[in-house]
Amino acid sequence: MPQLDGLRCVAVLPVMVAHFRLFDTSSPFYWVGFIGGGLGVDLFFVLSGFLITLLLIAGLGEVEQGLQSRSRMLGFFYARRFLRIFPIYYLTLLGLGLLGNRDVLELLPWHLTYTTNLHMGWTGEFGAATVHFWSLGVEEQFYLLWPGLMALVPRRHWVPLLVGVIGLATASRFVI
Repeated sequence: MPQLDGLRCVAVLPVMVAHFRLFDTSSPFYWVGFIGGGLGVDLFFVLSGFLITLLLIAGLGEVEQGLQSRSRMLGFFYARRFLRIFPIYYLTLLGLGLLGNRDVLELLPWHLTYTTNLHMGWTGEFGAATVHFWSLGVEEQFYLLWPGLMALVPRRHWVPLLVGVIGLATASRFVI
């Protein structure tokens, strides 16, 4: 979907401004990057959720038509996710670890299990070299849970499931 590539561009620019600190704090563009960076990440999450849900709907449609089994569909789904993210993620961890990067070494169990976001949320500590790993943790946790939910819940209950998940996510933002 070419139009989504345009949205990705819109999302990545403020994230880059925020991460690379292209403007000092006196510049109005600093705040655009600071606020826009968070909005850009949110947009990436929405796009990812949308695309993953489309893949799952198509795959589950094939299951309903008897073209493949549910377990085979989920197996292919997870294999694609694994091949897309895991190799470069773990190669990055290995490289930074071999270079003796403290952020990786001190939080290695969190990084290995894609739970860096939980550690950062509980402690408020953000490692300079691994600060972006929190978003990968959120994404991988979504990939772990969402397909199973969609596969287990009958199609006629997907709308209530979506409304419930959106409500839970919104409530958790207020509670946390």
